Amino acid sequence: MALPNALTDGSYDAPSDPEYGAGAGTSAPEIIAMQRHPELLNDPSVRSATTPEAKAMAAVVSAPAPHTIPSASPVASPAVIHEAESQLRPAEPAKSTAKPRFAMYEVQESIAAQLQSADLQNSHLATSSVLVGECKVLLSSWEVAAFVKGGTELADTFQQAVVARGIVSEVVGRKKAGSETPDLKSSIALGRAEVARLQEGIAQARDARNIDAAVNLAATQKRLLQILDEAAKLQES
Repeated sequence: MALPNALTDGSYDAPSDPEYGAGAGTSAPEIIAMQRHPELLNDPSVRSATTPEAKAMAAVVSAPAPHTIPSASPVASPAVIHEAESQLRPAEPAKSTAKPRFAMYEVQESIAAQLQSADLQNSHLATSSVLVGECKVLLSSWEVAAFVKGGTELADTFQQAVVARGIVSEVVGRKKAGSETPDLKSSIALGRAEVARLQEGIAQARDARNIDAAVNLAATQKRLLQILDEAAKLQES
């Protein structure tokens, strides 16, 4: 009994053959046609041929290409989007506060030079006045001594406090005269920093039972606080 020839009657369902572009369900004649004449895969003339092999080839050539679903593009996270948007926005100009008109070391050197020229080295160290810009600043006897003698941590504390008082007094004078004072805020901040430093010095002097130093530091702090209070009121006005 003869076995049915599946290859000749077209009933054989061939497996996928990627080499010739055939997929599952391609008939045997189509597979044979592609194997014998692979050069005809791209030849449009096969569409009009009449031979069985050509018809099979035409069926393969005319078959629509398998539909592929394009992969979705990855979606950026909200954080990445926000960062990209922020880079597109124009940068805002940084707000800056003007520095005090005079640097502390400049005022310190100026006061020391004025006191030295007054020939106070060999005289009784009493109160004295110095100029910071066009502002006259009055110094107590212990503050004068801090500049003339110096050389100690306590003297440095007095010097810094006097310098801060001079800087704040100078900007207050300009403000009262109607001049522009963009450095008023920074000068007040500088003065308040020295108030805190004086407070530490007062505490140390009390712990060391140095009553004279504690009293003098408190007096210098009080004078600095007074000019700072005046400057704050001008700032609010």
